[in-house]
Amino acid sequence: MNKKILIVSYGGGHIRLLIPVIQQLQAQGAECTILALTTAGSVLKDTNLPFKTYRDYAHLFDNDYIEYGQKLLSDISGVKIDVEETICYMGLNYWDLVQKHGEEQAAQRYEQDKRKAFLPTLIMDKIIDIEAPDLVLTTNSPRSEEAAVLSAKAKGIPTFTINDDLGNQ
Repeated sequence: MNKKILIVSYGGGHIRLLIPVIQQLQAQGAECTILALTTAGSVLKDTNLPFKTYRDYAHLFDNDYIEYGQKLLSDISGVKIDVEETICYMGLNYWDLVQKHGEEQAAQRYEQDKRKAFLPTLIMDKIIDIEAPDLVLTTNSPRSEEAAVLSAKAKGIPTFTINDDLGNQ
């Protein structure tokens, strides 16, 4: 196969859905890069599958995301991911919102919609440029996974989304 596949998965349930797919793809020779979002990382730690998180790409962005992430920490409760990863995830998503809409409008959007305001296509553009996949594979979670699909399609890269329900794509 020798294809490069970027796999973006949000959460423990969705990554469990993808693990056998990833293993089969690797068995057929695909080079899989897994971007594990939120609790997907804690599930993957119990496997032999290597993965990356937002933290692995944080150096690509100016450090404004750290301040944003620290401010937004209080909006996350009961989640089983470490503080540094939460700062990266929340901060980079908010950074993306600010880049697109400016500080004031980003604050308004976040106040109104919280994390639903996020659609980090600028972040996914950079990640996809670095990983240079032949295919982007996701499950049907919103925000980062949707942004990965949109960014890949804009770059002419095929996408495949596995839906665990009726889906939205």
